[in-house]
Amino acid sequence: MIKLHQLPLGPADNLIYLLQDEATQATAVIDPAWDVPAIMEQAAVRGCVIDRILLTHTHHDHVNGVDQLLDHCDVPVFVHPREVPVWPGTPETWHPLAEGDVLHLGETELRVLETPGHSPGGVCFQFDSRMIVGDTIFVYGCGHCRAPGADPAQLFASLQRLKQEVLPETTLYPGHDYGATSVTTMAEQRAGNPWLQLSDEAAFIRHRRHGCGRSTPYGPYTFT
Repeated sequence: MIKLHQLPLGPADNLIYLLQDEATQATAVIDPAWDVPAIMEQAAVRGCVIDRILLTHTHHDHVNGVDQLLDHCDVPVFVHPREVPVWPGTPETWHPLAEGDVLHLGETELRVLETPGHSPGGVCFQFDSRMIVGDTIFVYGCGHCRAPGADPAQLFASLQRLKQEVLPETTLYPGHDYGATSVTTMAEQRAGNPWLQLSDEAAFIRHRRHGCGRSTPYGPYTFT
């Protein structure tokens, strides 16, 4: 079993995660950014033994704490290879992630799903009935496609894949607290997330390139 600790940190409403294996206390820090002392404090309070850093993608607001965390913890950093060309700060000892990888965190298994689009090597991490989805999908939203390497067609495909493959009862944990709640389920997103409701790639790309005029917190919405 695994404990998940969600840490809201930073000026961009980031959500950083500690995944703690209950049997061994081995802990993965996902997307460390903004306030490493707070991350370390929360890990200590919960008895976490930081074992690795996992990255959903490498945009600055998700990785600006990596170097500082590595100063405290000599642990491996796992990232998709397609992120390396767009991340100048890639550690020399990075470890690659790929579709279908099973990562062992203590006695817990995490499965890697490739979900490019918001970034070239975006990934999600799935364990039991939960999934860390980074900026691929938000609560009633999804990531932008403005940064280098982004591709709205790939993001459309990634969202369609999640919509089709992820069980409705799966709890989704996004990379930003942009919605009415900080967690959601796939069933809720299938019903109310406009980016999942768009089944036409061209329409998705058009809306993603021009935005939809909504403000946070996002709630259920339908494009007209």
